[in-house]
Amino acid sequence: MNIVAIGDIHGRTKWKEVIETEFDCDKIIFMGDYFDAWDDFTPIHQLHNFLEIMNFKRENPDRVITLFGNHDYHYMEGVKDFYSGYQAAARFDFQNALRENRDLIQACYKCDKYLFTHAGVTYVWWKNLIGWFDDRGIDILGMDVDEVINLAAQFNLDIFKFTDGRHFDPHGNEVCQTPIWVRPEALMKARLGEYFHVVGHTFGNPEVLTDGNPGGVIKIDALGLGYYLTIQDGNHTINRLEKR
Repeated sequence: MNIVAIGDIHGRTKWKEVIETEFDCDKIIFMGDYFDAWDDFTPIHQLHNFLEIMNFKRENPDRVITLFGNHDYHYMEGVKDFYSGYQAAARFDFQNALRENRDLIQACYKCDKYLFTHAGVTYVWWKNLIGWFDDRGIDILGMDVDEVINLAAQFNLDIFKFTDGRHFDPHGNEVCQTPIWVRPEALMKARLGEYFHVVGHTFGNPEVLTDGNPGGVIKIDALGLGYYLTIQDGNHTINRLEKR
């Protein structure tokens, strides 16, 4: 399978260039953060861009995966927290758009040895998640990791909120943080399983982090720099759009 993963959107339209370049790929994964632009994109532009991505997903339901990130989360219905970049004047428009397309958005996707979430999954958070299901008598035996995480997103979005850990870090660099908040340094210390965790969330040049153990962390919050990830036959490659 030929997979293309596109880092945090934040209103950017470069995702279209990636798709034009990789038009014959089997699967396209958006890593989330469609809103709260750091570039000079108006809320109207961000909303229009998000709806274009959702339409693209509807037209290609089996080919396109649309994950949510922390900058989408604080506009989702039922979420009471809000974080940096929050656009109060646009919150109702963003919330309505997310509500109308909620069935298209998920928290996690897994393919072979690759686990895709906005920020990564630690075994600390995973253990707490399993306890949450057990406390409610919900049987998840036999379900795969992505199925469990996506089921959790349907039941209770509070599971994904920023966690005030014992050693509170304002940037989320703690192993207790959730799959839309944990930072790569903490994720490397406590990443779940032997997966390569493909993540956005932390902007910068793309990077593959390994430590001698199976799997690792692949950082791809770099769409603004023109980078994206391809995975073909179990091999990952960081690519860059040609400058125009």
